[in-house]
Amino acid sequence: MTSKKANFYVDGFNLYYGICSTGRKDLLWLDLVSLCLSLARNDEKINRIQYFTTLPDMPRAKRSRHRVYLDLLRNLSLNVEIIYGKFTRMRKRCAVCAEFNKYYVEKRTDVSIATRMVADAFTSNCDTLYLISGDSDLVPSVKHIQSKTNKFVVSLFPPNRVSNDMKKHAGAYHGLTVNKLCQFVADNPHIKRNGKPLRKPESWKRVEPASDRTRARRLLRPIVIAFLRLYRKMTGFE
Repeated sequence: MTSKKANFYVDGFNLYYGICSTGRKDLLWLDLVSLCLSLARNDEKINRIQYFTTLPDMPRAKRSRHRVYLDLLRNLSLNVEIIYGKFTRMRKRCAVCAEFNKYYVEKRTDVSIATRMVADAFTSNCDTLYLISGDSDLVPSVKHIQSKTNKFVVSLFPPNRVSNDMKKHAGAYHGLTVNKLCQFVADNPHIKRNGKPLRKPESWKRVEPASDRTRARRLLRPIVIAFLRLYRKMTGFE
């Protein structure tokens, strides 16, 4: 029996900010291929994994971390196609000081995802389309695919990125919980195909919660210092 073909479409920044909203930046070092393999059904074979993103111009540290993660995606067990959008620099006048502030807006990502999904659905490039995003701007394309083709769209919401509108029009939907994502954090270091190690950015490493004793010491320290200062002042022992 021929396996059904499954395509994955990953909204990179929607997933990124969803993970960041949980406070678990260690989950950003995500083995996307292993996650997708766990989400596909037993009768499905992954045909394509497409990751949509944009490289930020500033700050440089953020751009550097993003490049490291893209390098990870290029060195997983299956090929991940990376599709780039762009950041557009905008200006907005401050209502208080009347000065213009510069900020960047991500462009093209939602359009690129929608275009690829519709094209794949109508060219029989897949049977099931898995969308990892909570962006409601993608609802029209999902609705069109569900109503005009025999293809099936599964919406997968990153943490804290649920779209109620998407729930109404997708063939099925699931949430990507912290517990789910924890199972698919890549090794650190991850060994690349050329044998070289690729290390997780320092700011993405998990900081273990302090023990009860450590928290107690932190709380008591300023109290003890204040008491000693008061004692020295009262006794004249400066």
